[in-house]
Amino acid sequence: MKVLIESVSSVQDRELQYKPNYVTDERWKKILRIHPLEDKKRSLLAGKLLDQMCKECEIDKPEYGTIGSGKPVLLNHPQLAFSISHSGEYVVLVYQENAKAIGVDIQQIKLVSEGVKKRVLHEKEGLWLQKKEGFEDEKLSKEDRISSTENVLLNRIWAIKESYVKMTGEGLRHDFRKLCVDFEKRTVTDENGLSACFVEIEVPDGYVSAVVI
Repeated sequence: MKVLIESVSSVQDRELQYKPNYVTDERWKKILRIHPLEDKKRSLLAGKLLDQMCKECEIDKPEYGTIGSGKPVLLNHPQLAFSISHSGEYVVLVYQENAKAIGVDIQQIKLVSEGVKKRVLHEKEGLWLQKKEGFEDEKLSKEDRISSTENVLLNRIWAIKESYVKMTGEGLRHDFRKLCVDFEKRTVTDENGLSACFVEIEVPDGYVSAVVI
């Protein structure tokens, strides 16, 4: 498995004036339709990482397509599985040859609300988190609550589950409450008992990221 990660700050405004060689015509048309400058840069950077992946895998003319709820695939190189994610300042791409599927997610660590917890946590995860010291300590400042063990764990769980649904191609239509993360076994299991392994990859401070394969 190969991980490519780069900061949006590496993209210069001038790169958005004319189509770079590393961006496909289809992606460039998409970039032109995007209005927020930072979103344009994220899409351009994703194209740059895809181009790097293709060069490393010696793919001259990639043909991209989508399956499921929009999962990107290489139509003329189906043996190469890849996935892209972005959050905050970073875009990450993972790929692996001779793999059926792969999913990645990166999350800038943010405070997870009670409402989001209820929509994300499996029953077993909720019980597990309640046993953690300092769970829901309302006396902490917002900054301390964001960096608290509990909140970081919630962000990690979200990243793992989003990686899973990107790997399967189901996307966010899958009920996260029916997915259960086991940090000891390093697996995520769905309501049908099907499991996949995950790894958490090293990313800059303030972020979490996971890959499911």
